[in-house]
Amino acid sequence: MGCPVFLLILCLAVCSIDGLGLLIGISLIVAGIYGIVSNKIENQEYKNSTDIRTVNAVVEECRRKDEKNDADILIRSEYNTKVSFVVDGTIYKGRTYFVFGQNELKNSLPFQDKIRRGDEVSVEVYRTSKGSYKIKPDNDIITFLLCCMAIPVGAVVVIIMVLDIFKHASVKR
Repeated sequence: MGCPVFLLILCLAVCSIDGLGLLIGISLIVAGIYGIVSNKIENQEYKNSTDIRTVNAVVEECRRKDEKNDADILIRSEYNTKVSFVVDGTIYKGRTYFVFGQNELKNSLPFQDKIRRGDEVSVEVYRTSKGSYKIKPDNDIITFLLCCMAIPVGAVVVIIMVLDIFKHASVKR
């Protein structure tokens, strides 16, 4: 009586691991395709916009990431921000980032932030086809490449999981 219960638990564990791997693989493929398509749509919409302008935005949230060289000297600071901006009396929100290199940082103290919550920054915005405004899309090649890589990685995971499921199914017979 204990052996069939053990086999049932083992079978459920293997199936759930394979099922989880299959779900992860499919999710990677879907996320990669979604990332590529949404990036393409956003860039196309920006290119076709009839209203592109620079506005002042207020920083609502700000995260700073520093990059230092081997001598522990600050060479680059990146600020990921959530901002709100007003266009034609309507408040919009968005995300953007700012990068400061060594030249911009050499005149400031190491602990001094270039951008803080509440600061006003200039951002380029565009009118979408639906009439709302968005911040100019980032043409970040790294994000695009990660989306491209997610598709084949997800496909490999799916293939491995499907083969593993068939292998377990043939062993059961």
